Parts: sequence; C-alpha cells; structure tokens
Amino acid sequence: MRGPKRGSTWEWSAQAASDEIDRFIERRAQEAEQANYAARSWAESVEKFNFAQAAERWEQAIQYHRAQARRLRVTMSALAAEHERAARELAGD
Repeated sequence: MRGPKRGSTWEWSAQAASDEIDRFIERRAQEAEQANYAARSWAESVEKFNFAQAAERWEQAIQYHRAQARRLRVTMSALAAEHERAARELAGD
C-alpha cells in the first residue's frame, strides 16, 4: 500500500492513503462498537444486580413483618390473658 521509502518518510499514493484512512475508520468503528457493547453489558449487569438486591430486601421486609406479627401475637395474647386474670380476680370469679 505504501510506496517506496525515501529517506525517513514513506511516499503514499492517493489510493494507499485512502485505503489506510478507510482501515483507520473501520478500526475506530469496531473499537467504538466494542466499547458500546461493554457499556451496555455493564449497565445490564448492574440492573440485574439492583433487581436482585431489591428482591432480597423485599423478602427480608416480608420476613421481618411476619416475625414481628408472631412476636406481637404472643406478647399481646399473654398481656390479654393477664388482664383477663386480673379482672376475674377483682370480680371475685
């Protein structure tokens, strides 16, 4: 593609220069495409990670509220029973 070397420079024909420019443009286009693919892949993986984290937090919230309901049920049942006992005692039952 390049012409004969003269001194410390190459002589380029118009076609050789055009071909070299085309190769440069193609190489840059491929690099840009690869960078875009990498960015899209990264964004997709972040989205999947965030979705998984949100689902895990959701499940933890559900488990927390279920456990809290169980604890309150036990505590409140015991408290209600204690008040019923005190009322019976006061009423002389």
